[in-house]
Amino acid sequence: MTDFIDLALGVLGGKSPEELGCRKIAQLDARDNAGIGVSTMWMPDVERYETAVYDGFEPGATYPVERYMTEEAALEGHAKWVSQAKPGVEIKPLGVGDSEFLAGAPHVLAPANDSSADMPKKG
Repeated sequence: MTDFIDLALGVLGGKSPEELGCRKIAQLDARDNAGIGVSTMWMPDVERYETAVYDGFEPGATYPVERYMTEEAALEGHAKWVSQAKPGVEIKPLGVGDSEFLAGAPHVLAPANDSSADMPKKG
């Protein structure tokens, strides 16, 4: 099993999540959702599927919000977050594994420059 430290060091070392064993199953591009993106992946560090949201508040930052044991549950959870992840919504990022260890502070979703009009549509 790849643990959290190996995964973090791999990402910091320039490896993509896919090179570290992550597998994307669903994604909503931020440019298609008022500047708020939603991604659901298999995460080897927690041996579960995980949905994370991202915005323009801190470039490159993602906020894991929910984990699932099955791909079916992950796809249902992804659909739920696609409908909920909008500018102005407060989220509570998850901690490491099943604990609150390193859990993030509550975060209010906001697109880059607080205006999705500034984000180019993908072509």
